[in-house]
Amino acid sequence: MVLPKNGAFNWSTAEEARMRMTEYIRSHFSGLLGEDIKLLDLPNGLDLIQDHVTCRLAEHGILSNRAQAAA
Repeated sequence: MVLPKNGAFNWSTAEEARMRMTEYIRSHFSGLLGEDIKLLDLPNGLDLIQDHVTCRLAEHGILSNRAQAAA
């Protein structure tokens, strides 16, 4: 994964990383995800969002079967 170099993703704990990633996704992708942004409120929300995005990319032919199998 490529992360911004502005220091926004310099974290010291896994919990802090999860919190910052969740905030980043909410602020930058809420329009794209729509109601599915609520998945982030669940304990495994980041995993659910990743699975959701992977499925949507595959549905639109953006993600190949090979990449989908690796995910």
